Amino acid sequence: MTLPVLGKLRGVLGLSPARERSHVEGLVRDWDVRPADPSALFGTLSGGNQQKAVLAKWMQDDPTLVLLQEPTQGIDVGARAAIFSMLRRRADQGVPILCASTDYDQLAQMCDRVVVLAHGRVHDVLTGDRIDRDVIAAAVVASLVDPAPSSPVDSSPVKETA
Repeated sequence: MTLPVLGKLRGVLGLSPARERSHVEGLVRDWDVRPADPSALFGTLSGGNQQKAVLAKWMQDDPTLVLLQEPTQGIDVGARAAIFSMLRRRADQGVPILCASTDYDQLAQMCDRVVVLAHGRVHDVLTGDRIDRDVIAAAVVASLVDPAPSSPVDSSPVKETA
């Protein structure tokens, strides 16, 4: 968990194991990783706790942008709620979070804006009261049958050079 911030955990003689352990204890506590044992092997954690540990690892270095794909896929409801809460807190602190997901409930709970893409173009942008599971689903279905999406995205082919 400390790989991104190893430089901040150095002591006089190099990496300080005590400082590293204390730092991991804080991450485990803040992200509610269970068991709350900094020496627990990653592979022994449940899927939800693995996901919380990965997010804690990368969020500790104060990212300027967070990119996520299906961040809560396959995890239990409790871990999902904890992850939503942590990500919401970061977003409220001004960190932009871009989340690609096919889980409409997840999008409705996490997002301030939902962009529905289809055929390489923006089909719809949902904000405010339109960020609702059913509205998102309807926009996705409409995007599959609408031959003329609203906003073009540059889809010109990339030229390869030798």
